[in-house]
Amino acid sequence: MVTNKYTKAVILAAIDIAIVIGAAYFALALRFDAFASDAQFARYAGRLLPCLPFYVAAAIFSMALFRLYHRVWTFAAQKELFDIYACSFE
Repeated sequence: MVTNKYTKAVILAAIDIAIVIGAAYFALALRFDAFASDAQFARYAGRLLPCLPFYVAAAIFSMALFRLYHRVWTFAAQKELFDIYACSFE
């Protein structure tokens, strides 16, 4: 069990980074059918790679801006729901 708040926030941010990268990859894979047409998928994946760090940084920044790493999720209410909704449309 992680007791330090800073360590917990870093672990959650690392998990979110992995999820954002995975979501970008799978979005391209679904769009271009990565298993059927490798050339087109590879071309667009190559275009995505230089932009991916900026996209990940923007996603993590928006999650930190809405303080999603500092919430107590046991007693989540409508405020947290609205902040998650706002954060998802960065």
